[in-house]
Amino acid sequence: MKKETDEMVAKTKKQPWCALCQQPAALYCCWNTNYCSQKCQTKHWTTHGTRCDRQPKKT
Repeated sequence: MKKETDEMVAKTKKQPWCALCQQPAALYCCWNTNYCSQKCQTKHWTTHGTRCDRQPKKT
């Protein structure tokens, strides 16, 4: 039983979760930021956009 629980926990930790609503994510933005939908990505952009690794760097 403990082994099954440990395996389930490990699988859940590997699952990408939406950075806004914490639902399972299907979209990847950068490093550790994922989204379940474009709607969540758009809503979260005001927070995430300033530190997104995929943003072009201003020189």
